[in-house]
Amino acid sequence: MPETFEEIINRILRDHEGYDGNGGTGALPVGDRSTAQRPINKRDLREALKSFADVDGNAADAILARDVAIEVSQNPEDAPVSIGGFSALHHSAKASAAQRGAEIAETGAGAKLAETIIARDTTISASRIDQFVADSTERDALTVASGYRVYMRSDRHLWEYDGATWNDEGLDPTEEKADKASVPKSGSSPVSASGGVMSDRYVTPQGVAAAVANQSALPARNNLLANASVAALLSAVTLMASEVAALKSEVADLRGGGTAADYYIDGTSGDDGNDGLTNATAYASFAPLIALSAGSLDGKVVAVRRGTSVAPMDASVFVADGCTVKSYPSHILSKPYIDCTAAIGAWTLHASGVYKVTLTRDHSGGAKYFGNYFRNAVPMRKVQSVAALSGKGNFVVFAENETTGTVTLYMNAPSDPGADGAAYRWAKYGHAVRLSGAGNNAFGLEGFACGQQDGMFVLANAGDNAGGHTLADCTMWWGGRHSALIGSGALASASLRNKYYGGANEIETGGVLNASGTANSLVFNTPDHSGANCVSQGNVYDGMGRQNYIAGTPRNFTGPYGHDGVDGRAMASFTIAADRYVGMTQIHNTSGAVGTIEDCVFENCATLLAMGQVDGSTYTISRNTGQINVLVSNLSGTDVSIVSRSNKWDILDCGAGSAGFVRSGEGGAGVTNFDTESDTYNVRGVRLAVTSNNRVLFNIKEGHIRAVGATVYPDIALPIKYLIKAAAAVTWDSDNGGNTWPVGATFSDAGTDLSLAGMISAGNDGVTSAMHVMPPARVVDDFDRPDETLASGGYTLLDGADAMSVSSGALAVTSGDTGVYSVAKIAGGVWAAKTTDGVVSGGGPGIALRGLDENNWIMLRETSTAYQIMTRNAGSFSVAFSVTSVTPAAGQAVFAVLMPYTDPNTGTETTRVWLYVDGVALVSNEALTVPAALVGVEDIGFVTRGSAIDPLMSDVSWGAVDQVFAA
Repeated sequence: MPETFEEIINRILRDHEGYDGNGGTGALPVGDRSTAQRPINKRDLREALKSFADVDGNAADAILARDVAIEVSQNPEDAPVSIGGFSALHHSAKASAAQRGAEIAETGAGAKLAETIIARDTTISASRIDQFVADSTERDALTVASGYRVYMRSDRHLWEYDGATWNDEGLDPTEEKADKASVPKSGSSPVSASGGVMSDRYVTPQGVAAAVANQSALPARNNLLANASVAALLSAVTLMASEVAALKSEVADLRGGGTAADYYIDGTSGDDGNDGLTNATAYASFAPLIALSAGSLDGKVVAVRRGTSVAPMDASVFVADGCTVKSYPSHILSKPYIDCTAAIGAWTLHASGVYKVTLTRDHSGGAKYFGNYFRNAVPMRKVQSVAALSGKGNFVVFAENETTGTVTLYMNAPSDPGADGAAYRWAKYGHAVRLSGAGNNAFGLEGFACGQQDGMFVLANAGDNAGGHTLADCTMWWGGRHSALIGSGALASASLRNKYYGGANEIETGGVLNASGTANSLVFNTPDHSGANCVSQGNVYDGMGRQNYIAGTPRNFTGPYGHDGVDGRAMASFTIAADRYVGMTQIHNTSGAVGTIEDCVFENCATLLAMGQVDGSTYTISRNTGQINVLVSNLSGTDVSIVSRSNKWDILDCGAGSAGFVRSGEGGAGVTNFDTESDTYNVRGVRLAVTSNNRVLFNIKEGHIRAVGATVYPDIALPIKYLIKAAAAVTWDSDNGGNTWPVGATFSDAGTDLSLAGMISAGNDGVTSAMHVMPPARVVDDFDRPDETLASGGYTLLDGADAMSVSSGALAVTSGDTGVYSVAKIAGGVWAAKTTDGVVSGGGPGIALRGLDENNWIMLRETSTAYQIMTRNAGSFSVAFSVTSVTPAAGQAVFAVLMPYTDPNTGTETTRVWLYVDGVALVSNEALTVPAALVGVEDIGFVTRGSAIDPLMSDVSWGAVDQVFAA
């Protein structure tokens, strides 16, 4: 038999080579010393990961099983026993086998997942190193227990103590070469430390520490990759479970001998003169059923044949309770298609570049008839008058008298639209399917472009608060203001596995231009939904890149929403689960007293949760992933509690032009209680048009903040200024702690800027919180060597006087002469860190973030009163930033970043600067004009000018800005 995944891992990740216990199989007992030791190598890891990839086959097995069941239902050798039906006994036997196969595959994938997690943890822990030592003398001086492992820098080998002697385990298999410059020993030339990250060419303790930090970071990054792989498997298993659920539904249908229905509609072969009672005598449209009296369809099932097109119900309605409109017979055919559009006829010239056409409905329209107009199936932009067409470009329209039975459509066009070969259509018909009553359902239908704003598919209450409706497995293209409307009430209503593509119009009720107003893909509606429970689960909401009448401005599309006759009245609960959102402006406006948003995926979406309708709601947001720019926007003064758990957010445009990813309290006295735990925030960008003090992750004016186990990326050069900006009315939870913040994380508490250390001291964060580890340094110099000038000690004097020297273990300036030194080249972004030892009155020397010659450089320096970023461009001096809020003093830790940055809104790239002193941001993501001569220059080092000073600084390090984000 082939090896199981667990057996493969036990074999290739065992601790010792040649283990023959348990008959040569099984896991090695921990601590067994019976055979030769064997470290794990990269080939082992490659084999383990390849085996891990084979888990995908289980999902394929489940899908194959589903396809077998579907094929069974279509097998031509099975003789029909009735019109539209097959042998129930025959299919029951085959379908049971197929279902069992799917269940086995599903169970197998779950088992493989558990094995994978175990294997991942084993892999991560396999290369344990307890300590780094310089040589055998330091190693032999250790007093340790058996099993203790060290890395010895002199030979770059791993050694393990067996209780009596040290045993050589060979060269570290995870060692990687590093392209790192270092300050050489006195009298030697600069050397690239490419012979191993623990090379003794790092001449200072700080250099060794930087190398160790780089080495230690590798397992953590590999851990991120392993977790990402497991997350992908979890997603695959979830998808497979959905496939299996659909298969079970089909199997149940097959066991029942086919689709059972009270009435059948076949848009291809049916006839409205038939009785509609069987597939063979199906109707051709909904018309015969519309003609029935109210209540005639109570509890009835209306089946519409898949693969056919059916005329829409338009303004008509089924008045019934418990009525279901569904598709049949098999998922192998496309859904029944209900097109609410009609072709646009002959155009006439109205004025130069403007054509018009008269469009007629089958009825007088109504106040909510504001539909879309299409060119080649894509909606055209609309304006509010003929005059407004001017300057808007071609194929922009104005619909005159749109709410009536006769509409005049005007359109900008370069020539007669009737002769340009394009297909022009308009949303003539109100609804695809519409039912009114309690407990109605629509399953497996597809609709295109309704003309009435309240929805393509409508399952409405009959003026009451009954609810109990389900819309499932339907597809909606370009609905009105709402693609679907579902009545809510005492009985739970749900939208399940539907696809909402595009939708909305710009001109809504009353002919008012509403370019910025929302258009909800789905609305749950009732006169009073205070007792309602509504669910959106497994749906896709896609904005389809729709633009409004202002060129380049995205339409305000939203996801599921609840509305009753009185704004501010909350429904009992609103659940959003396992949905996918693409290109949406807003996902949800608080509608429930209690709300849940979980296990959803977001792609390029703006706002997740907006307040305003309901006061005092509590929403739990958990296990979601994807791109969201605003998590919570509470500007209306309402009270809300947000509980956020185990989400992973990619924030491409933090705040989307507003003041915060979580923004609360600016519109009134509303209280926001924000509780984040085990969440990950990748803050990738912020609009530079937003002022620095408003570039915030959590911006709360009044309420309570709890932050436990939160992690914020990137590790360095955070594009926003504040992680948390809290006003005086905000309280901090005593549980706060265990958070990981970016290097230089800055907070604002009641108007006071605080570092992480300041937050901990104030009791706002816990001692278990920390910043990310500084990225590995490319150059480290602590000047711990004999006194000498920099040029004689390995630095390159690019231009000017050699006026900097090592002096008593620190850097000193010996004269006021100008000189520029280079120690290495770093491409792209660069950071520099140092400890201040002395300050010069009036300013003088400093660290070169970029240097070419005496007349062209960018320098970090301090005066007696300010920290500064200074440039010299073709001999002309300029102080780009001078910060006096912190007085320079000996012992201060200073950190600066210079890097290119692209605005997420405009796409413009500029060079930006960050400056931190003792962990507080003094300059955050601000523009710097780079001297023309320095474009493309990569040299880093020092600039000396001004007064002599001894000492100037006791240590300095430089590194490349290689930002780390969560996978």
